[in-house]
Amino acid sequence: MSIRAGIRTALGLPTAPTRSVTAASTALMGPVPEPQLASPWTDRSTLETITWANLAGLVDQDNAPLTRAEAMAIPAVARARTILASTLGRLDLVVVDGSGTPSTTPSAQLIAQPDPAQPRYVQLLWTVDDLIFQGVAWWLVVARYADDNRPRILRRILPGGVQLHDGGRVTVYDKPTNARDLVRIDGPHEGILTFAARSLRIASKLEASAARFAHNPTAHTELHQTDDAVVPKAQRDELIAGYVAARNGANGGVSWTTRNLEVKDHGAAPEHLLTSGRNAQAIDVARHIGVPADAVDASPEKASQTYANRSERLGVLVDYGLAAYGAAITARLSMNDIVRAGESVAFQYDGITAATDADPDTSAPSSTPAPAAGGPTA
Repeated sequence: MSIRAGIRTALGLPTAPTRSVTAASTALMGPVPEPQLASPWTDRSTLETITWANLAGLVDQDNAPLTRAEAMAIPAVARARTILASTLGRLDLVVVDGSGTPSTTPSAQLIAQPDPAQPRYVQLLWTVDDLIFQGVAWWLVVARYADDNRPRILRRILPGGVQLHDGGRVTVYDKPTNARDLVRIDGPHEGILTFAARSLRIASKLEASAARFAHNPTAHTELHQTDDAVVPKAQRDELIAGYVAARNGANGGVSWTTRNLEVKDHGAAPEHLLTSGRNAQAIDVARHIGVPADAVDASPEKASQTYANRSERLGVLVDYGLAAYGAAITARLSMNDIVRAGESVAFQYDGITAATDADPDTSAPSSTPAPAAGGPTA
């Protein structure tokens, strides 16, 4: 059992799922470089990091890494992730030769369907998900072609499934694995669960504040006693509990008080601050993940983007969002342990940037300011 599995078992946490791995040939033909397994990003699971930080009591909770589930509960994160992952997943991924002509070699067949056990769309979607949240994605070579030993089947490994041990020993789902059968794909950053932890936690707190405001629009309510009668603590707690239940009940918030009890509301929650704050955090989330702010339906106060049509808007999404994650995948798959010399792998972005709608895109932000009240108009 690995150290990771032992820690999770001791803490009563689920261990990484076990999955059988088909043995692959270890001898590669041709000038293939040695695999570099040590990722520049962290390869420890977020769950383990948080657990040990909490046990030691040494980490500021505002800076502690989040779990993926916590991050996905933030609407802007879920929106950005879905756009990036689902869009790249549905694009054509092809192998081309030096002249740009689509290849028909076995490498092209591999890229067209890396894993016959699942659709390519699903494999690419979750690979992008790994790059966004973890900063690194892992694929496993489960079968090779007999003629050149290049991969015939590539299967995605779940986050935390790869363990690197001292002495160069590698395990996948706690099973010994040859290092040459691992394909590491490094993303454009070390994963938002790590470097964007503070912003994501603030966004999560704003979501929680909005939920509390929806249940109780008043920031603080005082049940004020108007006489000097002694009221036992148990009775006070009962009165408060009854009032809270009435406020949250299905009867429209009707409650009852005695003549010596006065209800005082001490201000309302700053609704405009919640709205502005959530919008600002959505913009920060977009910046961290790497998509235009309008892609997550956030609006900068002074918007600078102006799009003429849908095609131009999608072009901006490709240039400033999709391309970074797409390049991480294609650069790794273009190495000569995957495809043959002179071949490269490329996403076909034309499928989404081709002009399909010449009408103005009114949903995009505009840089043209509205005329001031009473001011001159054009």
